[in-house]
Amino acid sequence: MTELSLEPADLGRAAVVWATLAGFTAVIEPLGFLLAGELFVLVLVTFVERIRSWGLVLTLVLLPPATYFLFATLLQVQLPEGTLWS
Repeated sequence: MTELSLEPADLGRAAVVWATLAGFTAVIEPLGFLLAGELFVLVLVTFVERIRSWGLVLTLVLLPPATYFLFATLLQVQLPEGTLWS
């Protein structure tokens, strides 16, 4: 079980997660779900979790398209495609 930590390093990581989430919501409309999702996963995996491996590359490349396929195709949810490219 993980305990709540008020150490400065842990609070900084939490702030990065919240800032990343706020940034994701700001750029999802102009960039679209796929590109914004790639950036979101990149920031979380590299700066918050500090993981640098081939698994990172695989996760970064496959997670947003898999999520897009799940929601847009299988669940018929309309996701932002991006206004920047139109």
